[in-house]
Amino acid sequence: MKNILKLIMHYFLVLLFFMVAGIFVNFLYDSSLRLVAGIPFSFNGFALKKGIFLGLEIGLIFSAVFSCTNRIKNEKRKVSLFITYIVLGFFSWLFMYPGILNLENKFCSEEKELNYSLTSGYFRETDTRSVYFISDEKNGSAQIVSIDKNFPSENTAVYGNVKLSSDFVEDCKPFSDPLVKKSYADFPHRIYNAFSTFFYYSKKALNDGFLSWILFSSFGFLLWSIYGFVIFSPWKLINFFMIFFSTVFIIILDFLYLSNRIPFLSDLVLFSNNLVSNFEIMFAVLNLSVGLIFIILGCIIYAIRRRKL
Repeated sequence: MKNILKLIMHYFLVLLFFMVAGIFVNFLYDSSLRLVAGIPFSFNGFALKKGIFLGLEIGLIFSAVFSCTNRIKNEKRKVSLFITYIVLGFFSWLFMYPGILNLENKFCSEEKELNYSLTSGYFRETDTRSVYFISDEKNGSAQIVSIDKNFPSENTAVYGNVKLSSDFVEDCKPFSDPLVKKSYADFPHRIYNAFSTFFYYSKKALNDGFLSWILFSSFGFLLWSIYGFVIFSPWKLINFFMIFFSTVFIIILDFLYLSNRIPFLSDLVLFSNNLVSNFEIMFAVLNLSVGLIFIILGCIIYAIRRRKL
């Protein structure tokens, strides 16, 4: 009973950690998007509130890998701990995750728009032009001096009150200011955008109904099916690596499918109805198939290890 309580406590501590980390990381991320050179920093409480839910959602995605690492450290192989692990997995994806999404929809339904009003006294660049702002931007226009970076000359220079092109605005997205975007590395925002894909489809599945959510939660089934690797090797470090890389593989696989990088898979399903689409059905088939492979491997590993012991 003591080990079961430890596993459950470890599960909730992991969620608490990700919730706190989500508040901090999302606040920094949101602040970087809203920064404009020459405008004082303004506190955005919405980012803190949003970070709570984003942190919990990411925590639920990674809760399986942390629960497995806890089992690796605990060498006792009890059926009760395995059953507790299964119950936590069902609880996470059938109750916890939908509940968090519903609370997020209730408390984080209105987000402030980003401020794209650019300030004077700064050089800003696009892929082709260098632009100096003589006046602040108002209603998409500003007094500027613009020079073509590839052919810098008086003939290609532009001066006056000019309406900023849509290319200029698009080039700085998701930031409010090209200067801020230039000072930030692209990698952290790509990670954030990758998880945004999972957030989008999770909310879509919840809004589409119970059946759509069940199909999407096959992602959770696949994440929690890695349990067999906790006894992959007598060396705990190898087991840690197996759990970690299996989780990374699962996330990349599902991200590639959800972002239409492997479109031929959805064409393999030749039926759909008004409730679910081919895309959703194949997503579930993909996850269930790989999950069953992991479970079979886990059973084989368990049989081999038990014979050796």
